[in-house]
Amino acid sequence: ITTALIFVFYFLIIKRGYEIEYLNAFHQYAFFGTLGYGWNLISKPLKKKEKCGTGRIVPAVILLVLTVVSVGYSLNVYFWYPGAKEELSFAYVDGLGGNVVSFHEDITSAAEKLKGKSLFSTYSTAVETVNDVYQPSRYDYITFTFGDRARQEYVEAFEQSDPDYVSIINRDYTRWEGPISGVKWFFYRHLLDEYSYDFSNTYARYLKKTGVSSNVNTEHSIEIVSDGAGGCDIYVYADEKTIDLVADVKLTYESNYLNNRFSTLTVNKMVTVTGDSHYFFPTEFFQCWFIPEKSQEWYLPIMIEAGVGHVHLQTYPVECTSLNLQQVEVMGVYDFSKVFGSNYS
Repeated sequence: ITTALIFVFYFLIIKRGYEIEYLNAFHQYAFFGTLGYGWNLISKPLKKKEKCGTGRIVPAVILLVLTVVSVGYSLNVYFWYPGAKEELSFAYVDGLGGNVVSFHEDITSAAEKLKGKSLFSTYSTAVETVNDVYQPSRYDYITFTFGDRARQEYVEAFEQSDPDYVSIINRDYTRWEGPISGVKWFFYRHLLDEYSYDFSNTYARYLKKTGVSSNVNTEHSIEIVSDGAGGCDIYVYADEKTIDLVADVKLTYESNYLNNRFSTLTVNKMVTVTGDSHYFFPTEFFQCWFIPEKSQEWYLPIMIEAGVGHVHLQTYPVECTSLNLQQVEVMGVYDFSKVFGSNYS
């Protein structure tokens, strides 16, 4: 039963459209669950003080191997994690009622600047607790907004709250902010016409509502090129080449199965987005985004650097799927840094 549940767990993750790199995020749960199962398997006969036999030797060997791997994995995380070996510093934060290790200066300074202001955070932090303000949507982290209904709820909560500030992750703290903003562009695009970068701390950037659009009045054009392998390239060109721009692009598309679907035993199809911008695609951490397999109205950002922006859309599995891109429209071109802060570290 335990083995069957583990296989069902992994199958559902794959069915949701996640690739192997996403499975890695869940492997520790299955691993420690299996470890617990192994311990339970070997501990029962031990309690009964049965004589040693093959029935106990095999589970014991498996458990020993899992334990060694577990210790190795834990040590690897400990020594890899930034600051894990450094001496910890902490300070008392009144608004939290206790000592805080790391970020205490960031929390107190940001909370002071935002005192009396409304705040909408893509990732809720201790700043909200200190200032007694909370994320008005039911999603503390924007990563949890899966599906059309959740995305609509998130945007509606933002519009109804009409916040003075919006906080996003500081991409200098983690490169994950770039891919997340690309995948969740349905929300970020609403910041382009009314919010501007104001200040940042170690882990967050704070955008202030100014009512001033970052739209750039520049001539631009779009080009679609099929790659002949079920995908296509989208290029956006702009006359403005001195600043980094971001194009707000609307897509209507669908992915389709080819005739050889059953011969390849395909159970799901996916659409990925890759590109040249290191902000949205930091290849050392995140190779691509996944978007729905079809949509009548999907928005994605294309970073335009030195007058050229590019993304590639690809369906998977390549051998039995293809992309039907029905409409592509540039909704506007904006000054990236004016809204989100520097594109570079």
